[in-house]
Amino acid sequence: MNNRDDRGSGTDFASFSPTRHEVFTDYNANYHRWEGHLGLAYRFSRYDDPHVQGKQTKRRKDHWIRAEFQVSRELDWRRLAGFVRLGQTWNESNLDGGSFADNDYKNTEIMVGVEGLFAVP
Repeated sequence: MNNRDDRGSGTDFASFSPTRHEVFTDYNANYHRWEGHLGLAYRFSRYDDPHVQGKQTKRRKDHWIRAEFQVSRELDWRRLAGFVRLGQTWNESNLDGGSFADNDYKNTEIMVGVEGLFAVP
């Protein structure tokens, strides 16, 4: 069910409906009141229709990698935990400038917070 609306104007066209294949792995470890999480993912995207920009035509392909690390600790208060999460995402696309928009990017996330668990009766 990946049928997004593609964009076209005049002779230009951009596909927003990729076929994606993804693999990932997660590892979790616990030590007393501490918990650690490590995640790694790779995704390959191939866009169904070629991008058209003026007289150039190119079918977009992306390689996406995500690495994530989180450490959390139970707090003294009931059902609360503090955490720190670090994440890095890299996307490399064969549409890399010229007459096409540059679709390469790197994203870094740092999150610090408190999470709570609540029981539903």
